[in-house]
Amino acid sequence: MAACYDEDVREPISEAKVEITFYHKTRRYMDRDNILASLKAVFDGFSDAGLWLDDRECIFMPVARDKDAENPRVEITVSEVSDE
Repeated sequence: MAACYDEDVREPISEAKVEITFYHKTRRYMDRDNILASLKAVFDGFSDAGLWLDDRECIFMPVARDKDAENPRVEITVSEVSDE
């Protein structure tokens, strides 16, 4: 909810595009579908925070994977799909 406030999100996104980059500690990469499934609670949290109404209306882009031994992390970028 703090991130929504910081980004001045006033209304839930009606249709969101979600991009995920998973930075592994080693070159032993998790399957992309398992990464997406492991983030289900995160997406539910985004719904609870008011970022979007429901994750059923999200477009999930293919999960990108990379290695960062010093700083393993997950980066999630959410943007609104424009009607253009």
